[in-house]
Amino acid sequence: MLSDLMLGYTSNQYGFDKGTLRFVADGNYTAKQFYSFEKNDEPYILRCAKNPTNYISQTRAEMDWLCYLVEKGVSVSCPLKTVNGELAISTEENGETYIIAAYSKAEGRLFDVNDPNLWNEKVFYNWGKVVGDMHRVTKDYKPANGTERYRNIKNNRKQYFVHGMHY
Repeated sequence: MLSDLMLGYTSNQYGFDKGTLRFVADGNYTAKQFYSFEKNDEPYILRCAKNPTNYISQTRAEMDWLCYLVEKGVSVSCPLKTVNGELAISTEENGETYIIAAYSKAEGRLFDVNDPNLWNEKVFYNWGKVVGDMHRVTKDYKPANGTERYRNIKNNRKQYFVHGMHY
């Protein structure tokens, strides 16, 4: 888990009371940690990923894309900007770089593949509808200044596959 100092820095950057932070989960096979917190009585998720410094531009691009999807009416979690208007931040602790981003907490419950009430054709239909909406509106997406699209998806997939245990 992140240190108290790091969590304090993060709460200052996003402008919320550190006392509302709750650890949610580690990312499976990744160096990511997730926390929930509240700001102005609204629930949010904080994602802290141990990544090389150059990943900040990819994370900002991801958050910019999510903002675009929200603007177009797609049902995705809306990124929260820092008090300085940034979509993501990077910071270091003990020689490790952390890329931090926050977004609104999605409503609903986690999937449970063993529960037919939570894992069924209706869920698959709605899931497919959202993914279809994402693809439809992304055709017209233009990245904001300072963000860039992945240049080589195939190469990035290979990198995530090969280094998935580390990133």
